[in-house]
Amino acid sequence: MSHQYLPKCLSVQAALGFIDKYKSRNFASNVPWTILQLRHASVLYALFLQYLKGGVQAEPPDAGKISTCGKYAELFLTVRFDADAIRILLGNTKWALDLLHYVLNDLLDLADDLESLLSDQEAFAQKCQYTIPLISTSNQSHGHFLLILFVAVKTISSLPLIILLSSMSRAFLRFICRGLRGIQAGYATAPLTGDAGVYYAEIYRTLDTSPVRIDVYEKLLAGVDSTVRHVYHGAGFGDNERPGPEKELLVNGRIPPVLVTAVSTILRQTVPALKPDIDRMAIYMGDYSWLGLGSDRRAELYRRTRDVDIIKKIPFRSTASAGSDETQSGKHNPSQVRRRCVRCCEIMCGAYPPRPQLSSRMMYKLGYVRYCICGGGWTLESDFHR
Repeated sequence: MSHQYLPKCLSVQAALGFIDKYKSRNFASNVPWTILQLRHASVLYALFLQYLKGGVQAEPPDAGKISTCGKYAELFLTVRFDADAIRILLGNTKWALDLLHYVLNDLLDLADDLESLLSDQEAFAQKCQYTIPLISTSNQSHGHFLLILFVAVKTISSLPLIILLSSMSRAFLRFICRGLRGIQAGYATAPLTGDAGVYYAEIYRTLDTSPVRIDVYEKLLAGVDSTVRHVYHGAGFGDNERPGPEKELLVNGRIPPVLVTAVSTILRQTVPALKPDIDRMAIYMGDYSWLGLGSDRRAELYRRTRDVDIIKKIPFRSTASAGSDETQSGKHNPSQVRRRCVRCCEIMCGAYPPRPQLSSRMMYKLGYVRYCICGGGWTLESDFHR
């Protein structure tokens, strides 16, 4: 997770499919770009919990308040955080939850499509333009079923499915779920007041009202882990052979043949088993255009009218609309200082927090004072002193 060359390699690959900020990335570029953002969120949660454990800005804990809320709740009692640090967590929490909903919603749609496709061979033959003998499912041979399954899976082009199959992004998702669960567990005993308390209450409300609980996503990740390991073991893939399929997933964005049966198990067994714990209507009606991963009209409109802080994951108006308002009013807001990455063209909005605060320490520790999450340098887009 902290390998120094990992973000550099991913950012170079993501840059190859990037045209400009107003156009969606191609599929092969979207995969590393999503993994870079997952890495940012997982490292952020890990660092935050590390500061909790280290007792940054420590105060003597009240032993009478430490109950059975878990180790994270006990750690929260020893730390007092500034509002900016909690606000960064709030934005990344909303982003992480929406990404998880986006992944699960796409998997549910794929599971339904695959089930209907396998049960209707005529529709399958028309869609894939293959001439397959129409025989009943009861008399269908195992080899014929595998042929149908292989062709059906190879026609799937799904970013969430690639993200789940890749071991790197799946590990980041596990770290994120663990961090979200720990933060939610510490809410009851967290001694936060003022703006920090308001932001933390919003984090808890966001997690508490989520249409899918965090443990459901952890079950999904555990099921995918078990399925992928079983498929690799059954195919005789050891540690030396696994980099091949992983490279196919990350570089080309394609599902390797060895993982075809894993996809079938995930879509036909793992995902349907979670349906009783999912509010499908809520995640289906969600607006995921702000994630920047879609290519539909809604995502295109959002991309042209709104920007999202790449570090804090906070949406704000685009440069053009904000600049016109400032020109009319004749006043400049220091909080609207924008720094744009020279590589991915993403924006970080707002002035740097004061040095003694935890948010400032987090920014310096993660290297975001000079560089974006992709490794590109910042350039000041708005300078109010000129």
